[in-house]
Amino acid sequence: MRVFSIALLMALNVFSIHAFGEVESYATGRAYYLDKRDQPAYREEYFNDGGGQQRVLYFSPGEVLIGRKLLDYHTGKTAPDFTFEDLRFSRILSAKHSDGGIRLTKEIEGKPESQTINVQKNQVIDAGFVAAIAENKNELAQGFEFNFAFADRLKNISLRAQSVNVESTPFAQGEPSYTYVKMALNNRFLAMFLDPIYLAFDQKMRLALYAGRSNLTNQNNEAFDVLIRYQYPD
Repeated sequence: MRVFSIALLMALNVFSIHAFGEVESYATGRAYYLDKRDQPAYREEYFNDGGGQQRVLYFSPGEVLIGRKLLDYHTGKTAPDFTFEDLRFSRILSAKHSDGGIRLTKEIEGKPESQTINVQKNQVIDAGFVAAIAENKNELAQGFEFNFAFADRLKNISLRAQSVNVESTPFAQGEPSYTYVKMALNNRFLAMFLDPIYLAFDQKMRLALYAGRSNLTNQNNEAFDVLIRYQYPD
């Protein structure tokens, strides 16, 4: 997805919170190239550090740490403060509540840009979109609209999440107990030119599958699409 990568995996740290040991993560996301589904792209490991703090570590197929994200959920589970860093290309994205607004910052090779945006109705930040969708699952049939603080563009964008049949998604086969969701720009004209994100939630409304633009770039520092499969200890 070209404009809102959401980082939206963006983004993706709003799973049910589990305790973890110093080494074990509470969730693992295995990312594959969407157009080459047998080719691993990277792995995500999710940790609960306690006190509303969580982190995500990103590893290459060769087990090299290539990125990390820190999230602070004191501001709410749908709109956490966060800092994301791609360790390969000196790229940092962040969002932080400040003076009644949200301070968005993008830093590329040591050159920062920042913008403070107003908090909007149904405000969502980074991985908070998973919790927002889960909390509003009864609205998915008609479409749930929310505002997403897009740090990479230093602005809010309006998104719409709507339940769909598995046949309308890039997922190879469906699970009867899963809820399938299409997330796209809440502007029909612009949405025609931008690829949506597709999600699958399990019975506990935990994210099970993600298909769309990655919040990481590939080895050539180019945007690319992924299929991510999430696993939980239970």
